[in-house]
Amino acid sequence: MWLLLSKSSQAQTTAHATGLVGISYTDNLLGAPSQPRTGSAPPISTFYLTLTPGLELYSDYERARYFLAYSHPFNIYLGHNQLNTSGDMVLGRGIWSLSPQDELLLGLSASQMSTAASLNAPQAGVPAMGDGRSRLFTLGIDEQLTHGFSERWQGKQFANFARTEMLSGPISQPTFYRTTAGVGVDYILNHNAWGLQTSSTYFWLGKVPEGTIVQGQRRQFVVDSFARFRRDVSETWSCETRLGIVNVYDLSSHVFTTPRWGATLLWNQDARSAFLAYDRTAMVSMITGYTYLSDAVQLNIQMPLVPAAHLSAIAATGLSHNQILTSNADLGSIKTYVWASQMSVGYFPDTELPQIILSYSHFEQYNQNGESILAPTFTRNTVSLTVSGRFPARVLNDVPSTTPQRVDSGDRSTTVTQGVRPSTREEEPSSSEPADVNQ
Repeated sequence: MWLLLSKSSQAQTTAHATGLVGISYTDNLLGAPSQPRTGSAPPISTFYLTLTPGLELYSDYERARYFLAYSHPFNIYLGHNQLNTSGDMVLGRGIWSLSPQDELLLGLSASQMSTAASLNAPQAGVPAMGDGRSRLFTLGIDEQLTHGFSERWQGKQFANFARTEMLSGPISQPTFYRTTAGVGVDYILNHNAWGLQTSSTYFWLGKVPEGTIVQGQRRQFVVDSFARFRRDVSETWSCETRLGIVNVYDLSSHVFTTPRWGATLLWNQDARSAFLAYDRTAMVSMITGYTYLSDAVQLNIQMPLVPAAHLSAIAATGLSHNQILTSNADLGSIKTYVWASQMSVGYFPDTELPQIILSYSHFEQYNQNGESILAPTFTRNTVSLTVSGRFPARVLNDVPSTTPQRVDSGDRSTTVTQGVRPSTREEEPSSSEPADVNQ
């Protein structure tokens, strides 16, 4: 069946064998604390090899597009063979045009690996990162459905589920679960869109291992409601502002209420793009189990360097300030700062075989007014050179993970038939012409 699906790279559905080979250097493999303490990971600087075989399934039809991938990375640490590890990763995304008015987005991610093995992808904006010796199984499923009620009114429904289980590590932890459901509505006029959105998140702990001290609340309920305004300033610039209230309940007598706000600036021109975003809100960490009041800033820039030579560059950075909510729904004294940055230069030929990427990442976590066992203070720098490809070669169009941010959907790069697209001119009616798809 693989041969049949892969016979032509122009076929609408194809299967591919994938592979990646890389060499990296890191100055803090296990995330050793800056101030060593009893039981903490030792500081380890090392070169390591990464070998990642995998499989991909890609389908691209007029009204549907989906991507499913499995990979099995091996990490071989030179001079530290006792730390060699492997893992499993599954990623899936899809978009379906159910009717001229309805669009469905689905996403899936699952992995089982040590936190040290995933250090090449620092997460900007997260409230905390854990000990590098922990081996986790993570699962995430999300869904978004949008419906065009008319030329001006558009609604959406979304839901997601997440699960984190510690398979091994220096500190026993219960399994974390989180489920979210929400709805939203937008009114669109010319280049502007006014919207309301509300969501409810329920977080709970599974069976607690014997002798484990639960650090956070066993059950929490978070209600996040806000109004937002979007505007397409020009064909290349757009912006969004958000303002609302977050309530955190521990399902007893304690409630924490705080205003939440944020803003985003987006720029898109040909193959170049950038966004700058800031948000202040409350969120539950699937790494520590704590609820944090978090302020996060993220910046991402992507552009071609030498288009004729297929060279492109990506730079991303994020900074977050986080305060733990205590069992009495008060702000704790420990403040955790997270800074994550990554820069890369890549060679991306049209045939997709091979791709070559040179990247540098910096991750820094700092606790003020105290230490957190689950999220230690540490810094880490990593440099990587990777070569990857798929066979048979095929250029894969992006599959979106979220709804468009621009009012006119102009930030979607390629075409999938979609429903009602709002008019950006008052004199023009909304049409059901194809919309674009972004990553």
